[in-house]
Amino acid sequence: MRDIGIDVQTVNRIGTGYPDMLDLILNDTITAVINTVTGEKKILEDSFKIRRAAAEKRIPCFTSIDTAIIATKNITFQTIPYKILPQHKYYEQKHL
Repeated sequence: MRDIGIDVQTVNRIGTGYPDMLDLILNDTITAVINTVTGEKKILEDSFKIRRAAAEKRIPCFTSIDTAIIATKNITFQTIPYKILPQHKYYEQKHL
């Protein structure tokens, strides 16, 4: 992420110091989470807590570095604004 010019911060694992990942999510300190999962049971449990907290706070949570990089590049370097319509409008346009 840093290689493409995105400011990122590595934070403490849950229970290893303040602030840890859950603290930052619950305090609305962060805007996105990259949470890759490998390892032992404790890591998997913490990963679930992180993903759940992010979902409850409506914070994007990426579980793959590749996906996080593509999404970040798209958002950062987007020159054409998105135009999002209600779902029924797409259906109407398709059947005109």
